[in-house]
Amino acid sequence: MIRTVTIGIAGHVDHGKTSLVRRLTGVDTDRMPEEKRRGLTIEPGVAPLRLTSGRVLSLVDVPGHKDYLRNAVRGLAAVQGAVLVVAADDGVMPQTRDHLDILQLLGARTGMVVLSKADRVDEETLEYARLEIEDLTEGTFLEGCPIVVFSAQDGRGTPRILKELERLASRLDGGDMARPSRIWIDRVRSVAGHGTVVSGTLHCGVLRENDPLAILPAGRLTRVRSLEVHHRKVKRAQAGQRVGVALHHVTTKEVGPGMLLAQPGTVEAAPYLNVDLGMLRNATHKLFHQQRIRVHVGTACVQGRVHLLHRTCLEPGEQAIAQIRLEEAVGCLAEDRFVVSFLGDSAIAGGGRILEPTREKLRPAKAGRMLPYLHCLQRGDLEGALEHLFARSPYTPLSTTQATVAMGFRREVVSQVLQRWCQDGRLVVLEDGRYVRKRDHGNLRRKFLDTMVDILSSNPLKEWVSGEELRARVHMKLDPEWTRHLLTDLCRRGLMDDGEGGYRMPQRKRNWTPHQKEIRNAILTFARRAGLSSFAAGTFCDHHRGRFHPSEVQRILDHLAAQKHLVRLQDGRYITREALAAVEQRVRSWIQAKGALRLSDCPQALGYGRTRAVAVLEHLDAMGVTIRLDDRRLLAKDHAEAFWRKAGTDSVSP
Repeated sequence: MIRTVTIGIAGHVDHGKTSLVRRLTGVDTDRMPEEKRRGLTIEPGVAPLRLTSGRVLSLVDVPGHKDYLRNAVRGLAAVQGAVLVVAADDGVMPQTRDHLDILQLLGARTGMVVLSKADRVDEETLEYARLEIEDLTEGTFLEGCPIVVFSAQDGRGTPRILKELERLASRLDGGDMARPSRIWIDRVRSVAGHGTVVSGTLHCGVLRENDPLAILPAGRLTRVRSLEVHHRKVKRAQAGQRVGVALHHVTTKEVGPGMLLAQPGTVEAAPYLNVDLGMLRNATHKLFHQQRIRVHVGTACVQGRVHLLHRTCLEPGEQAIAQIRLEEAVGCLAEDRFVVSFLGDSAIAGGGRILEPTREKLRPAKAGRMLPYLHCLQRGDLEGALEHLFARSPYTPLSTTQATVAMGFRREVVSQVLQRWCQDGRLVVLEDGRYVRKRDHGNLRRKFLDTMVDILSSNPLKEWVSGEELRARVHMKLDPEWTRHLLTDLCRRGLMDDGEGGYRMPQRKRNWTPHQKEIRNAILTFARRAGLSSFAAGTFCDHHRGRFHPSEVQRILDHLAAQKHLVRLQDGRYITREALAAVEQRVRSWIQAKGALRLSDCPQALGYGRTRAVAVLEHLDAMGVTIRLDDRRLLAKDHAEAFWRKAGTDSVSP
């Protein structure tokens, strides 16, 4: 499959970027009236270029004026390669350097230089300009790249440029199509018949009509209504392509440039960024701890404050791990690139890689726990980072997708390491495909067993313990699926039994003390004498004039309810199963005879008033015996049959 590649056309103002694109594609990317009037690019413009090989390039022409440097960063955010345009009569200028710095910081991988306006100078000047470019590109991704002499007036150099673009495109993959789709929005408009249409470069993944999308940082959910690639309607767009996306039920007020479209659940908006931050060697100032800066991530531009660890500043040319605390959350992922500039100064100061978008502040007290993980990410140590990732969340299993998104490594590489660790016995895989460390699994298994023993030791009458109670006692943050896996493992090993009541210890015998037996018998006698009435632990204790301790009575009541000798109602009162069955029969008979039961009928129907009747009647509702409508109760079965009979006669004619 031929991939589409996005190429940035960068360079100083009036060096011929737009003329180069026009000569190659026939498209004038200056579309705004102000751009026509002033003769300079203000907003990034895009033009498609189909090469002889069949490859399609998206050429992004960015503004070269210093006043629009922010727009230039936005346009270059998603490019894979670059063409740096330098006018032969001007040579290297300030925005030439700025654009090269931006491309370097944003991770452009390859490119070429076009020496434009060759018709205006002699050969000696051309040679001087070529030497100046070689000095400029030394140590950058453009070092040793082709330098092609070009003239927009007579077309000189055009065939060579096309040839070099073909070579350049063959070395680029256009983006990872295996990852979830993401688009940084750089343009929003309303189109008649289509609604709100956003444009941007599909950074990774594949996008189709009706695919669900999340708009970040707002979190608004929508779906793809239709797709266009270079003004041509398509059913499917792939990584590297310039895409127009019509969004379903979204207004232009709800979405704007700088926002991110992403597959739901794959990206979260983060207020803090742990970053690998480097200052440019030619930066005009130091960067101080807690200094406010402007941050460019994708097409977003937000202000934030940089927090350095164990140092007061970064000198030009220095590099360090830092945290940027943004004033507005941004949707981004690990390994995304960013650029920073000083407030009040349009010049680029530095930039680097996002190591971890996070909601946790990086403080010196936490550095010992967090920095080793960030250092692993900084040096590309996948296995070290993965080990720290498991250690940071000991109660949460990790999926391949979660690990890939968290660390920014390629999915297939992460998957290989996880599978190898499973084979080596370092990991346990759960039924849903997520992974946990074997030592964490073993520790939790022992902790579950110890917790079960503690619960039963503190309550000798208790036989069954629910899985939720065990999980809460072990750790509230423990993943429910992992809990089920652990309990199943314990049952398989014969260390626990499972049943309707939850989990119990095998062959455990309850030893009733004589006093407990006395309370048990007294409760059962009291319950039988209560007849159709329910009772509470306090009522029983009052009846026996404080002879029994309330907490001991409550434990035995709970045990009798678990053993189904009694039924516990929603208000915490108890009733015998025989009494509840008798109440049910009386309620049925009353409703069949009278048509409905009201609370005011209870003294006559049940022999007691509404205070004691409410809990019993609500229990019958929960059992599905009755249904409450306003102040009446009907038999649920009769009500359902009447409803469907009525529904069958109320059909609407076509």
